[in-house]
Amino acid sequence: MLALTMLVSAKTNSSVIAVTVPFVLIFLPSFLSGTSLPLLNKILGLLPDQLLQMNQAVKYFNVYEIFGRVYSAVPVLIILYTVLILLTVPVIYRVYRGKETIS
Repeated sequence: MLALTMLVSAKTNSSVIAVTVPFVLIFLPSFLSGTSLPLLNKILGLLPDQLLQMNQAVKYFNVYEIFGRVYSAVPVLIILYTVLILLTVPVIYRVYRGKETIS
């Protein structure tokens, strides 16, 4: 969430938007959960709020099929967000480096 906040802040130059985006990503799934749409439930199961509620991810035992293999939600979440962080940090560095001023 910190990396996302930093990236949104650097791109928009607005602290309000930078704080709002992670807030929405954490709390929106709790309002949308319980729908009868299976695809929406699978997508909601991959949002960052599931990392905060890991016991729920284990309890409901969501499974994902990736390249013909079936995985539970926990390893998918851990690998997904590790890869996202590794991809986001260089982008944040490049954006902030471009905004750096020389005094």
